[in-house]
Amino acid sequence: MKILVVTQFFEPENFRINDLIAELSNRDNDVTVLTGLPNYPGGSIHEGFSYRSVGKSFKNNIKIIRVPIVPRFSSSKIQLAINYLSFAISGSLMGIIYCREKYDVIFTYAPSPLTVALPSIFLNFFKKIPHLIWIQDLWPEVFMAVQAPKTRIFYTAVKNMMKYIYKKSSLILIQSKEFKIPIIDLGVDENKIVYFPNWAEKFFTPIDKKIAQAKIPSLIEDSSFKIMFAGNIGAAQNFETIVEAAIKLKSENISWIILGDGRRKKWLDQQIRLNSLENSIITLGSKPVTDMPFYYSLADAMLVSLQPHPVFSAWIPGKVQSYLACGKPVIALLSGAGANVIKESKSGETIESGHPDELSEKVLKLSKMSESELSIMGENALKYNDEVFNRDKLITKLECHIKEILP
Repeated sequence: MKILVVTQFFEPENFRINDLIAELSNRDNDVTVLTGLPNYPGGSIHEGFSYRSVGKSFKNNIKIIRVPIVPRFSSSKIQLAINYLSFAISGSLMGIIYCREKYDVIFTYAPSPLTVALPSIFLNFFKKIPHLIWIQDLWPEVFMAVQAPKTRIFYTAVKNMMKYIYKKSSLILIQSKEFKIPIIDLGVDENKIVYFPNWAEKFFTPIDKKIAQAKIPSLIEDSSFKIMFAGNIGAAQNFETIVEAAIKLKSENISWIILGDGRRKKWLDQQIRLNSLENSIITLGSKPVTDMPFYYSLADAMLVSLQPHPVFSAWIPGKVQSYLACGKPVIALLSGAGANVIKESKSGETIESGHPDELSEKVLKLSKMSESELSIMGENALKYNDEVFNRDKLITKLECHIKEILP
């Protein structure tokens, strides 16, 4: 099949769409990627790229069309809005110029915001090609949840845009079953909506601890119980509750290891200093995604968290699949769909979002468990991941979904 993938984010930016594109190409599909210049998460265009990178290139038999984009810079609300709109506009206009082939389908990878789908809809209008969209976030609800503009005009405009995008989509893939009702409420035919979850890339596998220690000597191995968070440090991740729990457990032999970066990293560093948590919370910054399994191996349990909001209750954070695939016990500061995965898999402990007392109690509980008890949780995680989030089986299903909508 000839597939045009539209995604604002693409390698070297670390998003799961990279793995999907590579696998679709490996399965003898002819894949073209329409994307922007990489600038996530730091806010500036990545080293090795510039506006001279705009246009066509090839990598591993994948055609890449990069369009100009205004970087995120410091990721203020205005700068983010400009960044998103710049891709929507340049992707629409330059997509017509560069995407001249006859594709079988247009596939949109849609994390926030769903303006990423506008180039796809524009191309769909002119080329009359089936379009399917993979929804990662509910929009505009997610922006409302993190204090985006709450004016009626803004909400109505975005709601109408979403109705139009869904109307023009032949198939809507959702990463969480909880997304279905809100999308149906926009007037979408439920037969167009299909549950299609995320998965962990192939390199997310259990790693022997001694091998990990040899590769990552900078992470000091001591006797403390290590709980690790890996990912974006942003407004949605509820670090307020994590800091409060760390304060309550300051006298315990527990280390909170934070891998990642984001808009709230400076705030987190400030809280560490103000509360004298330097020996409790250790921030290591961003690391190559392929090194993550080695870091995970050095942790006793993994942490996933989201703010207490109905929108976030519908999410299954992508890191959940990565944690499960590495066979790690999980502490989930989540409500709804994400928490249900941990409960069903029996791979850890769940806490309602926004409850620091309960979080500290559950972390302390795990820290007192034996290695065999933690190992059972890890084994449950691996088993559930293979049954529900098996990468190869899911991508095979996707190919079947695509074929179903072809004329």
